[in-house]
Amino acid sequence: MNPKALLIPIAALALSATGVSAFNGDVLAQAGLTDDQISAFETAQELRREGDKDAARDIIKQAGIDLATLESVRQAMHAHKDALRTAIDAAVEQNDYPAFKEAIVGSPLADIITTQKEFQLFSEAHTLRKQGDSETSQQIMDDLGLKPHHAQGLALNV
Repeated sequence: MNPKALLIPIAALALSATGVSAFNGDVLAQAGLTDDQISAFETAQELRREGDKDAARDIIKQAGIDLATLESVRQAMHAHKDALRTAIDAAVEQNDYPAFKEAIVGSPLADIITTQKEFQLFSEAHTLRKQGDSETSQQIMDDLGLKPHHAQGLALNV
């Protein structure tokens, strides 16, 4: 298959990938992107949100972002997500609310778990899941407003 033909779906995947601060400047810089490429990614992400996929693709191409660059972004996103999950897991295991709040900055969890009481419920759900009570754990998560992708994609696999 033509490598340029691959660029379109891969760029679309990269732009639509869910992830905690997936396209923040730090993660993109870790992937080796230049400031201009980071700006292009951010612009393309906004264009894609607005429904203009063709313009998003063109911005990516014009910035010189190729398949190798997109692979670097994908790897940086995975590393960022793994580090986030580790920090969240550690904070929950240690019942450390301040560390938890710090770990979730910029993530969807920051808008969901906003109080120490909610953190305690979140931690309780994690403990219940580990003890095999997934039904009660899921009920707590539902009560907190956590959709399955929040719990599985970000934190604790609860």
